[in-house]
Amino acid sequence: MSLSTNPFRSCCLTAALFAAAPLAAQMEITCGGYVLTDSNSVRLLDPQGGTAFHLVAGSFPYATLSAVGPRIVVTESAGVRILDRSGALVGALIAKLGSFQSVALGDDRIVVIDDDRVRIFDLDGAAIGAPIQKTGTQRQSVEVGGGRVIVIDTDRVRIFDRDGLPIGAPIPNTGQFKQRVQVAGDRIVVTDDNRVQIFDKDGLPKGAPITKTGTNRQTVIIDGDRIIVIDDDRVRIFDKDGFPQGAPITKTGTSRQQVKIDGDRIIVIDTDRVRVFDKNGFPIGAPVTNTGTHPQTVEITKDRIIITDDNRTEIFDRGMVPQGAPIAKTGTDRQIVVVSDDAVVVIDQDRTRIFDKNGLAQGAPILKTGWDTQRVRIDGNRILVTDTDQVRVFDLSGNPIGAPIPVTQVDEYDVLLFPTCFTIVDNFSTVKIYDRDAQLLGNPIPVGLGVQHVQATADRLLVVDDNRVRQFDMLGQQIGSAVFTAGDPEARPLCFAAGSLEYYGPACGSAQQSAYGEPIVGSTVHYELLAAPASALAMMSIGFGRLPSPLDLGPYGAPGCLVQSDTPIVYPLVTDTEGYGSIGVGLPVDQVWLGVQFTTQFFAIDPPANALGVAVTGAIETTIGQGV
Repeated sequence: MSLSTNPFRSCCLTAALFAAAPLAAQMEITCGGYVLTDSNSVRLLDPQGGTAFHLVAGSFPYATLSAVGPRIVVTESAGVRILDRSGALVGALIAKLGSFQSVALGDDRIVVIDDDRVRIFDLDGAAIGAPIQKTGTQRQSVEVGGGRVIVIDTDRVRIFDRDGLPIGAPIPNTGQFKQRVQVAGDRIVVTDDNRVQIFDKDGLPKGAPITKTGTNRQTVIIDGDRIIVIDDDRVRIFDKDGFPQGAPITKTGTSRQQVKIDGDRIIVIDTDRVRVFDKNGFPIGAPVTNTGTHPQTVEITKDRIIITDDNRTEIFDRGMVPQGAPIAKTGTDRQIVVVSDDAVVVIDQDRTRIFDKNGLAQGAPILKTGWDTQRVRIDGNRILVTDTDQVRVFDLSGNPIGAPIPVTQVDEYDVLLFPTCFTIVDNFSTVKIYDRDAQLLGNPIPVGLGVQHVQATADRLLVVDDNRVRQFDMLGQQIGSAVFTAGDPEARPLCFAAGSLEYYGPACGSAQQSAYGEPIVGSTVHYELLAAPASALAMMSIGFGRLPSPLDLGPYGAPGCLVQSDTPIVYPLVTDTEGYGSIGVGLPVDQVWLGVQFTTQFFAIDPPANALGVAVTGAIETTIGQGV
């Protein structure tokens, strides 16, 4: 059976996924190999430390490594090189034109900025369209997103499509300094010294220009369908079409307001109070008065807002209802607050206290035993408290886990908490690995005085010190050989969010569904209909989100046939003489779709199968992952 002789359909989900973006899931991150830079080279190393790519660029090179879709982009003194995930070169070197070169990445394009022009390339290094020459006196800058390439000169902003064709008219600069551009979804926001303007992707203005009310350039924050403009004396909220939402929020303190955005909440911080608003500019709850002299700080969790000033910490729900009593400080310095979705940890000069999200104290205060303020790390159900002489582990209820671990000398980043373990670099001489119950794993790893950092993946530990990089398993056993460098090494794991194909639900009739291809951004996944009737009409449905209760087709004459998802998209096909059909689904390249899930099922006309005359396959839930 050959694909060339079978019905084969191809489609792309880009448009449909715009509606599905809120369904993005928490991605499982997997790592394989790592990126290593030092004073004269950049390397891509495999999981065993073998070199997949090694570029020596001279003393103290300007070299960076970035990822886009299934490609790795290396920018160095000679130009830009494109690698695949294995480290193999793709296409030719994109030579530098002038004294300096940088890269902007987005969607399925690599945009190269030289001294006097901008060039657009595809992910295989093929040039797209003509170079875009600069019109001003300074080097151009670029923003990429939403299928657009926006080129910023000192005198204008120009919008181009992904193939370098101009869109709309240039947007002139009314100020002295270069305009700032922000891209969000289908909106482009341009700010210069005098005003803010909102445009759609075709360069058409939305609403009137938003003129500044103070002396300094406005600050713009874009969050979904809201655009927040901050002037010297007020904050204004607009929808994405430039219509004001609510009244201006006039400052009440002496300095320009700070703004934090979290979902449907807009938090405005003055020097004397904190106020919370919904996305339409309506106030939520009462202002939270500052009892100190410095502006309050705000931390946000899934369902809590935590506000700290010079004297105390207060916990509120998202309706600004206080949770528990204010937590007064016990020392002279402002409290430090570390939060998770389930815990609020308050650090004073002499103790650490754990609270649940309702402000209830958990366990006894953890008194300081060293001379410095304690440091805290929190991840999931574990809290690490570090003193100058020991490290202690607690659960979210404040119960100690295991025995205290004595240390000689640890700095701020010498104690790190990871999802599977934690590590301690003690006295610049050893790295010790502990499980999350404070049990030592394996033998200590000796390091040199120049230890720089430790990183962990799901099952590997990366130790960077002096002029070498080594990998270890979680028992402290070295994996592969050490990689020696020219000095000052920096390394990070090469990780990607793994996509998945999950089969679930029963089939009715003989038809079955299968799939092949890697479910990552920029790839194509092929969904196959097998063992259906020959030359039969069929269709593949694509839905977003599993139905809590599958739709049973039994009452309609098809017992045992279940519809597993809603069905906003349908693709028809005809099976071949062997009852086979296939549809290829192109997944968008843009990383905004990471974690989006969709469900596929096939329905084939099969009169003998049941009274309804239909066969239904089981379902496949696809989660879109990241290739690099």
